[in-house]
Amino acid sequence: MGRKPSLYFQRLILFQNRILDDSEDMFARDELYLIYNSEGYKDDARHILEEAISLGTAPPQVLYHYAMLLEEEQKFNEAIQYLELAFQQSQEHHIVHALARLKREMGRYHEAIEFYRMALKDVTEPFSILRSIADCYYFLEDFKGCVLTVSKSILLGSDDKSNLWGNLGFALQQLGLKRHQISRFFSFLGQNLLEGNKISDTDIEKELDRVLLNAKD
Repeated sequence: MGRKPSLYFQRLILFQNRILDDSEDMFARDELYLIYNSEGYKDDARHILEEAISLGTAPPQVLYHYAMLLEEEQKFNEAIQYLELAFQQSQEHHIVHALARLKREMGRYHEAIEFYRMALKDVTEPFSILRSIADCYYFLEDFKGCVLTVSKSILLGSDDKSNLWGNLGFALQQLGLKRHQISRFFSFLGQNLLEGNKISDTDIEKELDRVLLNAKD
């Protein structure tokens, strides 16, 4: 008896035949791309995506995969264009987060912040996204925005507290605060963190404004 075809080969033939029957079967094209890509057939993977794109009816997942391929080639602007097309059809987390990441890579920090904030809606562990938002504010030299974002991350209970407190102190220095004023803001956050108080972003901003106002007196 002959050997039974491997599962990889069975799936490959299945989706190749589906495309032969219907060239616009985008589910089959996406699955075929995933098979080629996982097996290291990069040229075949690229070809199947380019064919799908050329048909003009590519769904968001195909557009996303093509954008990720372009990102690997460091063609960031082109990758963003295809992600924006995908975003018009779907606001799934992986599309939104990829847009945020690439816009940050290209120095489009205001846009990156908007997409990072959208990405926050779909996560239970927000710390890495908040760190990215804080970085964007820092690059924009919006140190108040940086302080507010890092403060929120601290109060949410990030495990990376030592690094966060250091970043917070540096951002407060950039706002012109002296050591005792920084200590006051640290005390405000530390007390609320210790007591487990749920305070709003507005409460954090009000306290920061009070500290900044006293710094001017």
